[in-house]
Amino acid sequence: ADRNREANPAWRKHRNWHLMTAVGAFAWLRQNAYRVHVLRAEALQLFDSWAGALAEPERRRWCLAPAAEIVARVKRRFPEVRIILFPRGAGSLYRDYAAVPGVDALSLDSAVELDWARAELQGKVALQGNLDPLVLTTDPATVVREAAAVIRAAGPAPWHRAPSRHQA
Repeated sequence: ADRNREANPAWRKHRNWHLMTAVGAFAWLRQNAYRVHVLRAEALQLFDSWAGALAEPERRRWCLAPAAEIVARVKRRFPEVRIILFPRGAGSLYRDYAAVPGVDALSLDSAVELDWARAELQGKVALQGNLDPLVLTTDPATVVREAAAVIRAAGPAPWHRAPSRHQA
């Protein structure tokens, strides 16, 4: 709800929102090109914290389209680098993110039903995540129990992995 209040007035006020989005995307590209070239990163994860804050048409325009452009540019320059997208709160648009050419994996937020993800996304891209981040603030036994529950819910297919570490 707070994100909607922040995003919607900004979106209405700035007719050139696409320019602001592009500037952010290219800054991300510049920073991560350094990581790939100098630090030899094997994977890059693009976090889109605002994906769930916008209505679907705006989400496609301001989140999905820039992500697709970033993926295309990274893959042209560094085809060997794995790209992971994390469009937090994207809901059913996860299908569209999975269809972006060059995307290797999606990180799922904890609101995504794994039954839905298995039915809609399995075989298109690798999936990771789905553990509620608040679980990580609890005791170790709870973290292990909840992580095991996510893994059980994901099923036996090799398409899911629990988060192990952050990529570059």
